[in-house]
Amino acid sequence: MKPPPHKSFILSSLLMLALTQLGGDSGSTQPLIVPGEYVAGELLIKVHADNSNASEKLSRVGLETIGSFAAAGWHHVRLPPGMSVEEGVARYRSLSGIDGVQPNFIYRTEATANDPRLNELYGLNKIQAPVAWDTTTGSANVVVAVIDLGVDYNHEDLSANIWRNPGETGLDSGGQDKAVNTIDDDGNGYVDDVFGVDTINHDSNPMDDSGHGTHVSGTIGGIGNNGTGIVGVNWNVRIMAIKSHGADGNGTSASVVEAFQYAAMMRRRGINLRVTNSSWGGAPEAAEYDQALKDAIDAAGNTGILNVCAAGNNFDRDNDALPFYPASYDSPSIISVAASDQSDNRASFSSRGATSVDLAAPGVLILSTLRGSTYGIFSGTSMATPHVAGAAALLWAHAPHLTVSQVKATLMNNVDVLPQWSGLTVTGGRLNLARAVQNTPAAHPIDGPDFFVRRHYLDFLSREPDPAGLAFWTNQITRCGLDAGCIELKRINVSAAFFLSIEFQHTGYLVYKANQAAFNSGEQLRLQRFLPDTQEIGRGVIFGQPGADQLLESNKQSFFFHFVQRAAFLGPAAYPTTLTAEQFVDKLNGNTLDPLNPGSGPALTPSERDALVAQLATGPASPTLRAQVLRTISENGLFSQRQFNKAFVLMQYFGYLRRNPDDAPDLTFTGYNFWLAKLNQFNGNFINAEMVKAFLSASEYRQRFGQP
Repeated sequence: MKPPPHKSFILSSLLMLALTQLGGDSGSTQPLIVPGEYVAGELLIKVHADNSNASEKLSRVGLETIGSFAAAGWHHVRLPPGMSVEEGVARYRSLSGIDGVQPNFIYRTEATANDPRLNELYGLNKIQAPVAWDTTTGSANVVVAVIDLGVDYNHEDLSANIWRNPGETGLDSGGQDKAVNTIDDDGNGYVDDVFGVDTINHDSNPMDDSGHGTHVSGTIGGIGNNGTGIVGVNWNVRIMAIKSHGADGNGTSASVVEAFQYAAMMRRRGINLRVTNSSWGGAPEAAEYDQALKDAIDAAGNTGILNVCAAGNNFDRDNDALPFYPASYDSPSIISVAASDQSDNRASFSSRGATSVDLAAPGVLILSTLRGSTYGIFSGTSMATPHVAGAAALLWAHAPHLTVSQVKATLMNNVDVLPQWSGLTVTGGRLNLARAVQNTPAAHPIDGPDFFVRRHYLDFLSREPDPAGLAFWTNQITRCGLDAGCIELKRINVSAAFFLSIEFQHTGYLVYKANQAAFNSGEQLRLQRFLPDTQEIGRGVIFGQPGADQLLESNKQSFFFHFVQRAAFLGPAAYPTTLTAEQFVDKLNGNTLDPLNPGSGPALTPSERDALVAQLATGPASPTLRAQVLRTISENGLFSQRQFNKAFVLMQYFGYLRRNPDDAPDLTFTGYNFWLAKLNQFNGNFINAEMVKAFLSASEYRQRFGQP
């Protein structure tokens, strides 16, 4: 008789059997090797999106859910007793229903304390902050989240610039102070998060343990013009304290993921949080391992937050060859910062990277605030990073309309280019705040929701918007609040809605189909012909208004009646009056073939074709009868379906660029053919094809209204 299986083998089998019940496919391709430092007995697991009650299902397999990060889709779990992290990664990564498994990595702050004290803030002079202050000294409406070891929110030179949660201040319905009533007054999942949160100790008191986060905060926003201590890049700003690291300087994947999730959540809830400062990093994992952190940073970036990260204190480490995270993540919302010294040379401790480190900022012997209303000098890329985070906040105070990409580009494009930084960073230079402020892009009118919607009425429907329509479509965008990702998607959907609208289908698209049926014109239809015809059909028509249907019908009849009497239509190679009814109908029907499958035949069924021939036979040369036949074919459902993608692409050129697809600067149909192929590839899904998005962001479109 065989001995019973070992207890751990039974547990292993049960875990594997139960986890397969989660369903879905495993999306993990990460290697089994697990380098780096991480928390013992814990993992981060991403469960397939179509699984509901993931925490409950994970508990059935012996995994205790410590926390979840819904925005990023990850769960922080505790492993069964006795199971190592390496064993857990190997076991769970290959199971059905799991999209990602990783350790809970440890992240360390990037600062070096230094005892000697400087009597001046040379860093602010280096970046020409005093010159920038002639334009703006900051704004209380801009919030910067310091993700760090906490912040001394009682510091004499910081207190007035500390963010206070409006949902957790004042008195509750019972007359108690919301700040200390142990109630989640604003319903965001955190109790009494007045100044921010503590994601490492799981409470709402982000008080600094070491001075590091307080030092960072002073550089960003030490109070200006108060006759006390130092001054930050911003005299006036609001600093949200997010304590993600403990007193030992260590944070974990779970604590930093939650930190970014909190920042993004508060921005979506209406807090004007524009910047995060991450003066930490260094878990030496492969890029794909801490996907949870990458997802959280991207999610924050998608809400309109710029994430400023330290490049690392690794003594001439080339981050291009050996990435340093999170600064090295390939994310459009990350800006990576190296440290320079008093002579603008690279600090001896600073990492570099010609393609992975964006710019330098002062980081050697930086004087700033410390705990207990004291001051001190630290060195590190930790000290360089808040110069850039503060600069970003100052730009947003000066120009609130700026996007994340615009702020990042403005900071990078206006550095002081220095020979000693050539090949060490992307920009080859050190931050210059004054030049960035002076060269801030002006507000673009097309970015305003009212202007954006009005232009669509004019460009696609050839009329001024009616008040109800303008309010409806504008509200689709403005109800996103500050969520940049939501705003971008809504702008795309609103824009596409004008082509998809009943009004355009009965006006502009009908003109396109009439020309296609008559001349097989497709992309050869000229804007100069299209516009007056569209305006003729739509003249005076506002859908939903009394009399709109009757006016539209009258306009359509007039359009087709005049269309069949044009010289181009009556030409000898087109539709001379000598054609028989059969010849007339068959020639039109021959232009209704499916562009993707011409062999499928014309759009009209044999009975539909015969009915039109019989209708026209009583007067083959009659303009009235010819107009009726052309209109019937133009409005045929199958024909409309076949031409939809071609018309959609053509209208991108007509509506946004106000030109023909082969006009300068194209001169050929290369661009048109590219987008038609993309739209066909995605079966007409303009979101996945990214077509509308590309035209909305095109410099050519934006230059129509004064600037790129």
